[in-house]
Amino acid sequence: MAPKGDNVSVSSINLEKIFSMKGGKGELSYANNSQAQAKHASSMLHLLKETLDRMQLSSPEVPFVVADLGCSSGSNSINTVDAIIKHMAKRYDALGNDSPEFSAFFSDLPSTDFNTLFQLLPPLGNHGGSMEEALATDSHRSYFAAGVPGSFYRRLFPS
Repeated sequence: MAPKGDNVSVSSINLEKIFSMKGGKGELSYANNSQAQAKHASSMLHLLKETLDRMQLSSPEVPFVVADLGCSSGSNSINTVDAIIKHMAKRYDALGNDSPEFSAFFSDLPSTDFNTLFQLLPPLGNHGGSMEEALATDSHRSYFAAGVPGSFYRRLFPS
């Protein structure tokens, strides 16, 4: 159902257009104009890590999945997901456990520029080596990534 006010009726399709970010890597793109958001996200990382520290760890045989609902089309989403995965890998390591396989789902409206988002991802680390080697370098990522276009007000993932 579309939001309604006293004199306003807006369809959900129009809202998706209103709330979309400027894609690409140009001068006016979100990727090049989101420094304030990056600074704010960075200042909140300690809260995110405190929350992650309260999570019960699953067996390393169970994949660890991160879903960024409402992802940006720039590096802010990637930086947050990287921070989550690196922090969780350190938690597994601190207990003497192997790290699980990590996956990240980047989800936003279909109008989001997923192409730019995925071009900004570092290449996938060589899984012929150890997870620790992949996590120790910033030049490779240690997780599988997928885009999930759609509204988080609807079902995005299987049961």
